[in-house]
Amino acid sequence: MKCHIEGCLSASDFVCSCQNYALGICKDHVLNHLEIVSFAAHQLKAFKNTESEVIIFELAQKIEELSQERAKITTNIYNEIKNLNFQLNQTVEKINKEIGKIEEIIQSLILSDPVARSTVNLDEIRRYSTQEHIKEIVAASTEVNIDIPCNEFSSEAIKSKISCFKPRSTTIITYNLEDFSLREIKIENLENPPKDTSMCLLPNGNIFCYGSRNHGIYSGTTFIIDELYQAKYLVQGISCTFAGLIYLDKFVYAFGGNNGYDMENVQKYDLIKNEWVSLKPLEIPTAYITCASYFNFIYYSGAGIPGVYQYDISENCHQNVLPLKDRSKKTIFKGNGRIYVYEKPGFLYEQNPEEDMDHWTQIRKSDRQDLKILSYGVEFGNSVYFILKRNKLFRFDLARKVILEEDRKTQ
Repeated sequence: MKCHIEGCLSASDFVCSCQNYALGICKDHVLNHLEIVSFAAHQLKAFKNTESEVIIFELAQKIEELSQERAKITTNIYNEIKNLNFQLNQTVEKINKEIGKIEEIIQSLILSDPVARSTVNLDEIRRYSTQEHIKEIVAASTEVNIDIPCNEFSSEAIKSKISCFKPRSTTIITYNLEDFSLREIKIENLENPPKDTSMCLLPNGNIFCYGSRNHGIYSGTTFIIDELYQAKYLVQGISCTFAGLIYLDKFVYAFGGNNGYDMENVQKYDLIKNEWVSLKPLEIPTAYITCASYFNFIYYSGAGIPGVYQYDISENCHQNVLPLKDRSKKTIFKGNGRIYVYEKPGFLYEQNPEEDMDHWTQIRKSDRQDLKILSYGVEFGNSVYFILKRNKLFRFDLARKVILEEDRKTQ
């Protein structure tokens, strides 16, 4: 084989495979050939490095462009969310204005029509004033007789009466708040005399009764006294006495109680399904509880509780909204849309929940009347009435904020 270098006639002493095929090369040209091959390899390496740098630079530019594009998209999304939130707030304001107009229409109906005055309850309408119920309220507001479940009692006849059991008997006493006359009626079909039984008034005028103690044995006896003064027995609840009872939105709520020990149970009685349902228990076991309600909130307190608690029926949770050092029994009631807390040492606390649910006004009173309430409270005229120990009728004057005893006439 001859040397492949052009013009060289020497025989090849080496074979180089730097190309796709083997080449012969003589000893005179081999060194020069290797230098050429080495330079070519260096050039190739330099080219590769340069190309890599170009590619890396282009990739960096592309990444920067993508990053800027993503930032623009993120900004646009944020602005869109901000705009939607603004539109939502405007919509809520419009809804609130419409609700206000509806309330004005209903208020005018109440003032102008006696039938509407006895069947409409603005507090309950506000309770249902959510976006889901707006259409129903608008439709209802054009009618005179609006049938909405209520806490305030729709009949003037119901509002003008207050009842409780005589101690150790099946006789119920009823005061007529218009003339303070007193009637005593024996409930013929009661199995045992109710003792330490809790009571609350239902919207239809029936009296809901729960718990009793006979011969030292506690029971969860539950019954209703109807308008004919007949007892109708219901499903029994947890055995106890002195529970706090209150009607709210088709349920009767029962807080605490005593069965030899103070209890932490919270239950509600479903008046439609005729059953008891257990709820989140109290933070502090207690009895002798009194209650008042505002919208979805129930204010309650009892013996041993340091203040006043609020129960949210929608969230099923308890919160101390009026912390007090004194753990003695307190009396809570509602009058003229305000919540009142009467403390035994003579302090009175007042809250207007429509204005501020976090603010309480403390009023020092000179009277020392211990409100050992035997009955539920009834707001009538400018007072809230109670039957206290020894079956005496007392009233809390909402204007003067004092407790007074009323004269009575027995029928």
